[in-house]
Amino acid sequence: MLGGLSTGAKAQIGMGLLGVAMAAYEHYTKQNAANSTVTPSSGPGPGPSGANAPERGTPNVATADAMLLAQAMVAAAAADGVIDETERAQMLKRADDAGFDAETRRFLEKELDEPKSLAAILRTARPELAVDLYAASCAAITLDTDSEKIYLENLARHLNLSTEKRAEIHQQLGIA
Repeated sequence: MLGGLSTGAKAQIGMGLLGVAMAAYEHYTKQNAANSTVTPSSGPGPGPSGANAPERGTPNVATADAMLLAQAMVAAAAADGVIDETERAQMLKRADDAGFDAETRRFLEKELDEPKSLAAILRTARPELAVDLYAASCAAITLDTDSEKIYLENLARHLNLSTEKRAEIHQQLGIA
């Protein structure tokens, strides 16, 4: 047990966050396709400071944010060097249970096959997502290896999260 929550309960929280991120991705992807402003294959585009960065509050930002949260969870799960079959199966089952379309599932499968690096996650992270990115990353892992601990420390440092904020997130997720 971790901080009062079993590993299963923590995994359930993580899968819930993945479901929220993927549902948002799917919703905004469909909305954007209808508006012809972005296609799911175009991805989040350049980082938030790039010349083509969408304005905050637009569907493009929401899509990019949802994609980034899902990518952060997958990257955190891969921090120990491998996404094992159990982790992969849980994430894909959650996507199936949520009724994601084939395109959204392909996006998730691609991320599971080729997880983003911490540097790639940070390049597209907006400061407003710092807490969500850290929480999603925490929820995606068991935090039982040094590589996972180092990954979260580096993520928190680059996101400028205080020790207090990290402790608050850990407490909410039941991480020791």
